[in-house]
Amino acid sequence: MKPRPRRILSRLTGLCAIALLAMPALTSSAAFLTVTVDLAPPNANLTTEGAFDWAIYDNTGGATASISPTNTKSGSSVLNTAALTAVTVGNSVRGTSSKGAELFTYTNGTSPTSQTNATVAEVFDSTLDLVGTGVKFSVAGDPLVTRTLKVWATGFNGQGTLTATLPGAANQLALSQLYTASKVPTLFTITYLPDNPGDNLGISYVMTTDTGGAATSSHVGIQAVAVAVPEPTSAITLLGGLAFVLSRRRRA
Repeated sequence: MKPRPRRILSRLTGLCAIALLAMPALTSSAAFLTVTVDLAPPNANLTTEGAFDWAIYDNTGGATASISPTNTKSGSSVLNTAALTAVTVGNSVRGTSSKGAELFTYTNGTSPTSQTNATVAEVFDSTLDLVGTGVKFSVAGDPLVTRTLKVWATGFNGQGTLTATLPGAANQLALSQLYTASKVPTLFTITYLPDNPGDNLGISYVMTTDTGGAATSSHVGIQAVAVAVPEPTSAITLLGGLAFVLSRRRRA
């Protein structure tokens, strides 16, 4: 005997409810925050990795109170205001003519519109050779959508610690690699979901180890950031599959 359509529909409804309960981004009200680190990231394509928004800090200027992105995704709505400032109150930040080793590509920038395998400078605290100095910024979130923030960082003769903060969630820390004169990159990926509108994600990146000693220009800095929305969870796939099965059953 073939299952009755109503019975199949009832089972489908129950399974759909279970699948939706497995989607914390839509049903959970608790803030969520995690950080992972890649010590050997591939070259970056900001257009794909920052599908929601991206920004670079290719600044070569001197000391100032804050430094805004030098380029963002066209139509940027989140990172266009993500200025870098010093973690230490009263300190200034600066750029540099010395580029990092990471290569960046994008095709949807504001100005210029596109670049391929471009090197980018970094922004760091103007006070050098001092553990505890670094830069910080904040990013808005959406309580209904889980997002990922990628931070491309580098440094010189030191090692940095990234700290991510979000109201209602435990602080998350991640350590960079030990930087030398080559300014190799470290990629931090932060996944976050705020509990309330206006709960911003805070990012600070400070030098926690000085490997160069006095008068060696030791520092850590940030080159670029990107925001994306993760791919739909497997629950969405499950719902689609269940709908397909139901349609096949009805035709049988």
